[in-house]
Amino acid sequence: MGRMKAFVVVALAAGSLALLGSCTNPVLSAVKGMKLIASEQGDTLYHDAAIAANGGTLYVAYKDPNAGTLKFTTSSDNGETWTAPYEIDSSTNVGAAPYASVDGSTIYVDYWNSAGSLPKWNVITGGGSAGAPTGGNPRPVSAIVFLRTMTDSTGTYAFYTDKANLYCSTWSSSSGWALFQLTVGPWTSGYPGGDTGRGTLSVSRMSTTSIFAVAWANAGRVYCNVTHDNNGTAWSHQTIPTSGSEDATAVASTFTASTLCVAYYDATSTHVRFVRSTNEGDTWDSSKDLGSVNLGTSSSINDLGICTCSDQKLAVVFWDASGMHSVSSADSGVTWTAQPTLSDWGTSFTDDFEGNDGHLYLLTSVNNTTNGVKTQKLVMLKSEDNGATWY
Repeated sequence: MGRMKAFVVVALAAGSLALLGSCTNPVLSAVKGMKLIASEQGDTLYHDAAIAANGGTLYVAYKDPNAGTLKFTTSSDNGETWTAPYEIDSSTNVGAAPYASVDGSTIYVDYWNSAGSLPKWNVITGGGSAGAPTGGNPRPVSAIVFLRTMTDSTGTYAFYTDKANLYCSTWSSSSGWALFQLTVGPWTSGYPGGDTGRGTLSVSRMSTTSIFAVAWANAGRVYCNVTHDNNGTAWSHQTIPTSGSEDATAVASTFTASTLCVAYYDATSTHVRFVRSTNEGDTWDSSKDLGSVNLGTSSSINDLGICTCSDQKLAVVFWDASGMHSVSSADSGVTWTAQPTLSDWGTSFTDDFEGNDGHLYLLTSVNNTTNGVKTQKLVMLKSEDNGATWY
């Protein structure tokens, strides 16, 4: 998956947490090997960051919370140290909802321009040489909310809503933009992701195939669209079966081998649930309960993520008032095991969650105050045992 002035890049080894000062987030004492990727003074969190992995080489793109530019850094030692970040888009107020992917020595970074509400992307070759940002307006109508942009060697896919319908626009250098409507509205309760485009829509791809899936929640139900060709011209549309009394909100999806996997939060029972399809969305297994959510004083779950670690291994993480929870499966979601909770981090969220070569990588944001000065930090947690332990 997929940064500056007054910027600090530090690699934290286990036991070096004193470098972080007096932190207001107690999880720092529980995860002693977390890696610091970026740091900036101020009140704005690193809300927009993406990670991609290729073996032990990691690539992170993130929005500078103060400058509003998009930055990029790499690690060649599985996250132990990071290169000095550099800007891959110096425009103002860019880098929202980033997505990063890697194909050999080529890295694709997708995002959208918050100021103009337009999708943008950048192709980085050789692990560090960025080209000029590319972008455009696939559908010039008012009140567009872009939810996700994804680029690979076949082209660019932009998913967005006009608050009535869900659309996919594809782009190629030879033919430009082509528009495809995934759903017919109107949405009965809001629209995917709300005004910020975060939370209720997830796009996933089956390995290096041309099979893409879009899962989202609307009016308490979970839906999925799947396409089987590179240009996104044909999408199937399914309603994922639930018990009927569930109220689905946050949604996350991934593929493990050929199995399409979706995790979602059920607001009625306040539990996280999981459902899967072994035939690319044509039919779905019964949903499974992955655990209860401690809302505390909140009205909903803080965040939710799912990814494939390797082969048939899956992991789901979610945040609530008691901390970060991890649930893992070694058989493509048939059975699940709850892992120990990282406590006292209930106000956090997942910027990005990526699995590669037996590793899980999770980006999140923390802050600390030293001598009255607040500092925001983008950090990475890593697991080599499918979420049983993090460092």
